[in-house]
Amino acid sequence: MLTLFPFEAGFYEQHQVPVCYVGHPLAKQFPKQPNTSSARQQLNLEQDKPTLCIMPGSRSAEVELMAELLLDTAIKASKDLGAELQLIMPAANQARFDQLQKILKTKAVEVTLLQQQSHLAMEAADAVLLTSGTTALEAMLLKKPMVVGYRMNALSFKLLFPLIKTAYVSLPNLLANQPLVPELIQDKATVESLSVEVVNLFKANSSGLVEQFDELHEQLSLDSATLATAAISQLIESE
Repeated sequence: MLTLFPFEAGFYEQHQVPVCYVGHPLAKQFPKQPNTSSARQQLNLEQDKPTLCIMPGSRSAEVELMAELLLDTAIKASKDLGAELQLIMPAANQARFDQLQKILKTKAVEVTLLQQQSHLAMEAADAVLLTSGTTALEAMLLKKPMVVGYRMNALSFKLLFPLIKTAYVSLPNLLANQPLVPELIQDKATVESLSVEVVNLFKANSSGLVEQFDELHEQLSLDSATLATAAISQLIESE
């Protein structure tokens, strides 16, 4: 097995499966230092306004469950901060763009809705409010403080939750094996609880968190092709 994350290797080792951790290819695609000012300029955003990127998911069901929740969270966080947040929200594709447009028409809030451009949107932000998944890894690689929320169909959650054996669900926390970023799942993912965490992001000094994200970025940024080739060659030679 060639694994993308270091925590995956341990599982295979426990079951006597030959394994080699080769790093994650995404790590090489992101700069070590994001250029927030340039990203805002490219998206025609105000440079000095506190900015939150909202990532409600890429699937229709995710957006249906998460978009209104995250938008309401952003609205409440803005009020609680006493400073209007600049909101940006990228849509994964045209179908999600149309879906989000309909949802935004029901909300009294100004949001810059983008077609794709998720990496640029996150780079332009001070913080990210997102659904759990690969987006959390991308936000980490862009060194962005984040709040992770997730809801799924109640029946699906009831069936799947007993099968979850890890302490965390978001990739930054799994990689660090500690709660680097707040994650609120299912019933804990409410406007009130999520907005508290978003407000904390804008009030806190994030330099320590960024340093930890830097370390994790380094751990993932390996010469994957060389490592994979060497592992495969060694396995062939051992046969």
